[in-house]
Amino acid sequence: MKTVVLRAWWRGVGAFSVIGLTLLFSSLRAPQNTGELDVGVRTIIEPDAKFDKKVKGKPVPPRPRLYAMLQVQQRTSFDKLVKPVDAEMMALEVARQLDLQGFKRVQPKQKPEIVITAEYGRGMLPNPYMGDPAIESLDNGVPTVTHGADALKQLMRQRAPGFEAKLQKASYEKLFIEVKAWKYPASPGEKPRVMWVALMNVDDPDHRDLNGVFKEMLAAGAPYFDSQVEGEEVDVFKPLPEGNVKVGTPTEVVEPAKPAGK
Repeated sequence: MKTVVLRAWWRGVGAFSVIGLTLLFSSLRAPQNTGELDVGVRTIIEPDAKFDKKVKGKPVPPRPRLYAMLQVQQRTSFDKLVKPVDAEMMALEVARQLDLQGFKRVQPKQKPEIVITAEYGRGMLPNPYMGDPAIESLDNGVPTVTHGADALKQLMRQRAPGFEAKLQKASYEKLFIEVKAWKYPASPGEKPRVMWVALMNVDDPDHRDLNGVFKEMLAAGAPYFDSQVEGEEVDVFKPLPEGNVKVGTPTEVVEPAKPAGK
């Protein structure tokens, strides 16, 4: 019964999304990384007076951590993934990472505090280092878009050491996983509300199989679930899965076949 209620509530949420496709820099592609996996992590936290303020001098109550998994699905895009992703395996890994961070799975006859969803795919993400419109907060699950810094402020930012490299790197097409925590509705008519978002992304979607790296991406982002990263984005480096990239010298030489009769 609870699953039916959750899915009925979810049908009204499909239009909400934090990630948008950006046409700017759409022709750029990042070079393939043959070393560590560089995972970019971005987060958004929705403030809540109930959890962020003291009431009559009492300690701040903990933020919601009792969760139910609703769905993990692919977000459609113009370009296809290198290989189809096993969404069920990704859902199991999302839950595992939540558990490692102290979140608790809902048990029978319990009511969850938050509902977890995840979307994955490839595409251009909003560049947080641009002065162009950027997502800064959420309002009842709807992104609040601001027009960022003026031209002079943006110019000064770009003169900071390392800023230009970050701006260019964020302009590449990405593979991404976006994990969202939705407030569990108190009633069927309650509007959907996002509590927090964690977005993990890596470069080179033309040559990288998301099946082979989604565990590392989720492990990189999980420590930031329900917390704010410092700055626009943090880079977390993870060892590439064994067998993903092998660089070395040949150990066996195959001689060309000799022509018949010789």
